[in-house]
Amino acid sequence: MKRFFYYLTIFIVVVFCILSCKNEPKEIKIGFVGSLTGNFSAYGKRALEGAKLAIEEINKNGGIKGQRLTLYLEDDRSSGEPALESVTKLTEYDKVNAILAFVSPPALALGGKKAEENKCVFISSRTITSVGNEAGEYLFQSYSNGTLEAIELAIVAREKLKAKSASILYSNIPVATNLAQVFKKNFQERGGEIASFDFYPPKRNNFKADVEAIKRHEPDVIYIIGDFDEMLLINKTLSQLGVKKHIIVSGISGAEIVQEMQKYTDKLVFLAPDLSIETGQGAVVKLNTTKNQLDLFVGEGYDITMYLAYIIEKYGSTSDKISQGITQEPLFSGINGRHRMIKGNSTPKVQPVMTIKNGQYAPLE
Repeated sequence: MKRFFYYLTIFIVVVFCILSCKNEPKEIKIGFVGSLTGNFSAYGKRALEGAKLAIEEINKNGGIKGQRLTLYLEDDRSSGEPALESVTKLTEYDKVNAILAFVSPPALALGGKKAEENKCVFISSRTITSVGNEAGEYLFQSYSNGTLEAIELAIVAREKLKAKSASILYSNIPVATNLAQVFKKNFQERGGEIASFDFYPPKRNNFKADVEAIKRHEPDVIYIIGDFDEMLLINKTLSQLGVKKHIIVSGISGAEIVQEMQKYTDKLVFLAPDLSIETGQGAVVKLNTTKNQLDLFVGEGYDITMYLAYIIEKYGSTSDKISQGITQEPLFSGINGRHRMIKGNSTPKVQPVMTIKNGQYAPLE
């Protein structure tokens, strides 16, 4: 009888262990390759901060179907070869099926190529890395609508207007601050110099001091981001103080705005709204976020991590399932606004660069 109870006890313990192991939540691994040291580290570190915030929030709320989301971290040191080593380790040793890549341009090329070779989803952000991906079935890049506009306007300033220097004046609100940072980053990366970078409190009704400061710096172009009344008053003040430079603005649309702006300048430059980013095909995934405001680059890390978690929860955690999910639901909205995931080396359609002539939109010549 004693032997019976002895074996029964062992049996119960074994069954308990089996059931416990079976019910133990498994981890879902995702990789993070970021420029945490080197010249690009200011962006990589902030993106990592956002990714960690998202993962902490996800795991605090039960993970993904009871499975803990775990981040495997690698530093590309703002260079190509370390990125190649990092992606190799993440895919071949850590066995991750998706990598968040907030990296320098050289790292994007080599890291993405290795991820594609190993059939691992590789997601980068156009806000962080100002070059596109290579072609590939597992390579994706996130574009936000406002970010894409600011990038394109910076390119226009340098390459079409041949501006060597720019002054930036923006409203001290999150969306304007973010666009100002994107324009600045992309203008500088193309060899431009920022003559001045200043903000003003929302609803200001006098910009004389701001414009006088800009005038002293003598920039080739001026980039303004704010609401319509503010931009109109800034344009009026620039005209009154005799500043006749190209004025670049974000978010201009509508006949009424055109009519008002033309009263003060004939050198206005803007992009018509890119509706392929705003609407596209299919529904927009609205991320269930608890954060209201984050730094632009922290927000990118947060938004893309939350989006990846949504895709994994709905479609599965294998590389093929994640790729399929992103392809089927490429539009999402988070802290940094609307985003669109683009596969491989495709790019969203960008509207023509416009100016105002005789009160009407006209292509910039």
